[in-house]
Amino acid sequence: MRKISILICSIMLSSGLFAQRNLFSSLWNEAALDKVLVQHWQPFPEYSNRAAWDSLDREARDQVIPDAEVLLGKPYEFLPLIEYLGFVRDGNRNRFEKIYFGRRSQFLQLLMAECMEGEGRFTDDILNGIWTICEESSWCIPAHIGQSTGVPDIGVPVVDLFAAETAALLAWTNYLYGSELERISPLLRQRVKEEINTRVLIPFFQRNDFWWMGFNGRTVNNWNPWILSNILPAALLVEENRATQVAVVAKAIRCLDNFTNAYPSDGGCDEGPSYWGRAGASLFDCLETLYSASEGKINYYNDPLIRNIGQYIYKAYIHAPWYINFADAPAQIEPDAFLIYSYGKRIGDNMLTAFGAQLDSGKAFTVSRRLQSVGRSLPHLFGLKEIITAPKAWPYRRDVWLPDLQVVASRSLAGSPEGLFFAAKGGHNAESHNHNDVGSFIVYFNGQPVLIDAGVGAYTAKTFSNDRYSIWSMQSQYHNLPTINGFMQEPGRDYAALDPFYSSNEQRVRFSLGLASCYPRDAAVEKWNRSFEFRRGKELTVTDSFILSEIKGATSWNFVTCLTPEIRDGVVLLRSNAMYKSERDLAIRYAAKEMDALIEEIELAPADGYQWKANLYRIVLVPKSMKSSGVYHFTINYY
Repeated sequence: MRKISILICSIMLSSGLFAQRNLFSSLWNEAALDKVLVQHWQPFPEYSNRAAWDSLDREARDQVIPDAEVLLGKPYEFLPLIEYLGFVRDGNRNRFEKIYFGRRSQFLQLLMAECMEGEGRFTDDILNGIWTICEESSWCIPAHIGQSTGVPDIGVPVVDLFAAETAALLAWTNYLYGSELERISPLLRQRVKEEINTRVLIPFFQRNDFWWMGFNGRTVNNWNPWILSNILPAALLVEENRATQVAVVAKAIRCLDNFTNAYPSDGGCDEGPSYWGRAGASLFDCLETLYSASEGKINYYNDPLIRNIGQYIYKAYIHAPWYINFADAPAQIEPDAFLIYSYGKRIGDNMLTAFGAQLDSGKAFTVSRRLQSVGRSLPHLFGLKEIITAPKAWPYRRDVWLPDLQVVASRSLAGSPEGLFFAAKGGHNAESHNHNDVGSFIVYFNGQPVLIDAGVGAYTAKTFSNDRYSIWSMQSQYHNLPTINGFMQEPGRDYAALDPFYSSNEQRVRFSLGLASCYPRDAAVEKWNRSFEFRRGKELTVTDSFILSEIKGATSWNFVTCLTPEIRDGVVLLRSNAMYKSERDLAIRYAAKEMDALIEEIELAPADGYQWKANLYRIVLVPKSMKSSGVYHFTINYY
């Protein structure tokens, strides 16, 4: 009964069927917001406040201004229609997005440099940037337009991630640099406001059919808080009609409820730690905006869910720059250090603040590394002196268990990357940015990868189409999982782990789950139980016990590694290579008398977009004589 209860609870949380929290809208309707939102939000010093800008950290100024000087007089790159059409024609996103994001990066560097220096040297280039962006036919990128022709309909603006980002960029520009724009021509500010309203705020307010809003019954993902984290400041900084402004904020709050209503109570991000930066972290951006604009009256930092969402990022940490990377998440990320530090301060979590300060330590505030958006750059710039002196530490937690997400992680020693580390997942195959990977796992040694999740390559049209699972890295046979009777796992909410169990003590960790329901009926799986036993400092043993109703195809076990595998003495040896070092050889030990081992090299080209610096390898273990029932053990330990 206990296991059934765990399963039902997990399904309800993951599918958004759990009791609706309505954390925000239950308290903050339009009338309540009208009482607490300030009339004129002034979160940071404007350009004209030279004393405040001149007081910024000198090292940051010495980095940002020279980086922008090389852009003086440089034209913004032309964005031709043919690049809009390119996505429809060949599925390539990169050509368009390189120009699109390059324009915004160039503009942001110039804006921040001018705000810091205050001498007007960058003004003309800022004006050209404003005009260039306002003249774009659409702020929505082609991959998000949703039209078969690829040509944007300027009469029906689409509010996607980057239309909202652009609206916020121009709203912050209008706020920071508005006095200069007004001096040059009041028409500039008027144009900026009209474009923000026409392209983003009005369609957001008038429409309920954008899927990321969550009003059509679809479970939302990082798009929801990411977009809202830009709509909120845009409305507060640009909208001059008080009633309209409050109404837009109220609707944003209702949308935000659709994100947190479906979020697991354990705070786990099923999109992985890289997407946490625009899921849980963007939720924090929203909360910070509401907190600031209400002078602290809208405050959710003691809520258990909000606390858990913030803490997820250090629970996914392995050893810099490596993080647990299930789903589309890359294995190496560089999260926003100041945001992590700020989140920790708000929720009173010293581990989170120390983690953020450690990530920030010794790294100059350069445009290329830190200036992601104005809304995130300003808190960092004006908080640099604080984070530099804050206590610092890496969050090497001994154990992590996220019961709703069904992710487990453990290491040999608390407070240290030394020894073995493993993580495994249950869940289901309809997660956001899903890979068919229920029951997969990863292993690291001394903070370096051994058995891995390959992650995702460059996004193309195929990545988010019906052909998604024709991509090799989305398939269970290219995860650390079995292929059963010739069948891989399939996508969908019904393909889910059964009866997850977890326990941990000083010596060992145990995690088990059923995988039979993750494979199609034709795979003839009556029972497939996978269990992990992690003996700290010694080894990880993976045990698969199974019953098949018939044998109708090849069954094999797959393991993916970035190290160089060798078949030797009844084991598969995992050795260092030119790109990935291991201080000690490790091995996969298996029933060599009963199984044959094969090694397949996975060739990776730079254009594929995978993060790994060299080719990967898939180890395939195949029974010499497959039986309809049995037990196989696979142990990963030192050679």
